[in-house]
Amino acid sequence: MGSRRCSILVRCNLTAQSTATLGKRRWRSRVRVIADVRPLMGNVQRIAGTLVLIAECAIFGYALLMSFLLTGWMESDSFAARATEVDWWIEAGKRMTVTTIGAALFSIVAYFVNRHALRWTGIIDERIPVFAAIGAFALLVGAAIAGAVTFAITRPFM
Repeated sequence: MGSRRCSILVRCNLTAQSTATLGKRRWRSRVRVIADVRPLMGNVQRIAGTLVLIAECAIFGYALLMSFLLTGWMESDSFAARATEVDWWIEAGKRMTVTTIGAALFSIVAYFVNRHALRWTGIIDERIPVFAAIGAFALLVGAAIAGAVTFAITRPFM
């Protein structure tokens, strides 16, 4: 089998010996030329997918904290002075509605990110991103409910 000619400085036969030319000198090497870099790209994709999933877990933890704090945070003195008990529950419901919309948006984004990141890491089951998105939504809404109930019961104000 003859060698393939490359246009730069290297002539390579991918199955046998490789011949390289540097200037006018020629030398033969018995080292095989590795032309297929797909296994290396697979490792890079796995690492990238893993880093994306780790970052997503950190962002999810922050979103859980914010979901709880946004619904359970303090209210101003002016509202607390004139609010009845029902007003506290209405305010908790308003806060929970906003947090639920945020949880839905986070879950939709998490679904599309997980669909690609899990495929990069080698997990090809299409149901896992759906379950992860539903689980993220449920946990974020659970944190919002806990914060809203805490807010309505304790009535925190400045």
